[in-house]
Amino acid sequence: TITGEDTEYLTRNEVSKVLNVTVQTLNNWRREGVLNPLKIGGRVLYIKENVYNNSRLVGEIYNVFYYLIYLVSI
Repeated sequence: TITGEDTEYLTRNEVSKVLNVTVQTLNNWRREGVLNPLKIGGRVLYIKENVYNNSRLVGEIYNVFYYLIYLVSI
């Protein structure tokens, strides 16, 4: 975790571990506008609050969860 004046940031690797997804999934979500990182000093960082309080992200994880349940049931 990197801390700015009033904001905490997470690296791609930290976000992928927290959300249990790959860095490629984070790249896909960036392209789809689900979770947008910032480039600060040449680093790709995510605002920690945005990672934990993103309703669209929760929807994406929910969809993946139910898709996995579907795959297991067929």
